[in-house]
Amino acid sequence: MTNDVTQLHSKISSDAVISVANQENSMRAKFQGTVEGTNCSLHNVLYVPEVSKNLLSVPALTSTGAKVIFADDDVRVIKDDEVILEGQKTRNGLFEIKLGRDQAHLASENTNVIWHKKMAHLSEANLEKLSKMSTGMTWNKNQSIPSCEICLKAKATRVPFGKNRTKAQHHLQILHADVCGPFSEISWNGYRYFLSVLDDKTHYAAAFLLKSKSEVKDRLIDYITKIENKWERKVKTLRMDNGGEFVVEELKNFCNKKGIETDYSPPYTPQLNSYAERLNRTLLDKTRALLCDSGLKKEMWSEALLVATYLLNRSPTTALGDTTPAEMWFKRKPNLSRLQIFGSTAYAKNLKHLKKLDDRAKKFIFVGYATNAYRLWDEKKREIRGRWGKMTRW
Repeated sequence: MTNDVTQLHSKISSDAVISVANQENSMRAKFQGTVEGTNCSLHNVLYVPEVSKNLLSVPALTSTGAKVIFADDDVRVIKDDEVILEGQKTRNGLFEIKLGRDQAHLASENTNVIWHKKMAHLSEANLEKLSKMSTGMTWNKNQSIPSCEICLKAKATRVPFGKNRTKAQHHLQILHADVCGPFSEISWNGYRYFLSVLDDKTHYAAAFLLKSKSEVKDRLIDYITKIENKWERKVKTLRMDNGGEFVVEELKNFCNKKGIETDYSPPYTPQLNSYAERLNRTLLDKTRALLCDSGLKKEMWSEALLVATYLLNRSPTTALGDTTPAEMWFKRKPNLSRLQIFGSTAYAKNLKHLKKLDDRAKKFIFVGYATNAYRLWDEKKREIRGRWGKMTRW
């Protein structure tokens, strides 16, 4: 039983009465549902507001075929020869078990749920489509994804792009740009805004973290220069709103010299910059879903946003049919084999000179992707390390 109703998924009303140890008093359950852990799911969990601590029944576990082994100060729950839960004895003599976010023993019961989490709570229909549009992804048609409370909380839906003005015929022909912020929660590394840029033809998105709006012009100039050199094409049109961060002489002069048409939407008409506005809404939906599911503090929104952008580019969109923005942009199907669940525990090899009995790996939290590497959060030192994929265990 639990005293936290937010932990319950697929909950239904319950009128169960629970007797306390002295048999003189009783508590009444209000709901019954499922608690989702990374390694297992606990079914028929009762929500009892009056209970002081979340309680787990040993007979309920063993009735499912699991074995509960107590040894000194540790407890392990084993099912099908896999450790699905672990815990330690506390000072008051009780054993505390954490459902955890480790991926070391990910449940094989529903791999589709795991992909749902890896892809920032992408819908089941789009996940099935994505399995045919990518490599490195496994999809089981016989499994379904249960109702997801995280999706409801975050409103994690892909917003379709509406009708707009002239459509691009090739990539880089039209770019849409917009700024989102300031955020009420400053990120752990001092960011308050982000700049989003969307390619009209491919729907490929880029996001840049900003500490102030004055950085917009420099980020846009750097990005346009980079992608023009990469693809040996010229940006033709840059669509933006009429915000002061875009209407600056340095950016105007850059566009004039490059022959880029600047298309500003009139004041108080954000709908005319709808592509960028809808992109921001979708990114924020996914960012909320990632943070909510991970349990990380809101200050990690900057990392979640970058992951949301990465995943959005590798997700199906109605506008492109049977391809993804990443495939349109890079000319190859996305390989999803290296994807991990945002906020999960990672162990990276310790590269420092070690003594014989020192730990060979250090515990981190996975918070993003870099070129051929994972971005890992060191919670104690409050810093992010980059680790090559082969040096990381989950």
